[in-house]
Amino acid sequence: SPVTLKILQNWVPRVSHYFDKEHYTYAGHQIVIQESIEHFGAVVWPGALALSQYLESNQEQFNLKDKKVLEIGAGTGLLSIVACILGW
Repeated sequence: SPVTLKILQNWVPRVSHYFDKEHYTYAGHQIVIQESIEHFGAVVWPGALALSQYLESNQEQFNLKDKKVLEIGAGTGLLSIVACILGW
């Protein structure tokens, strides 16, 4: 019957293109990123993690305070967020 069909449609599994939220901590700030497999630009790439950690660990060598930074990437923007935090 149409009513039964409508009820059963609610039980049909749906494909989600999103992963769970990832939590990162840089310079004492927690950053939450929602990754997606729908587009290449919605993934936290290992290079962004490595460079974010490197910049945080070497803040005295790469002082970003009062600097303008242009980060051109293809990820979720994690590196831009970290650079902004380190530039406060």
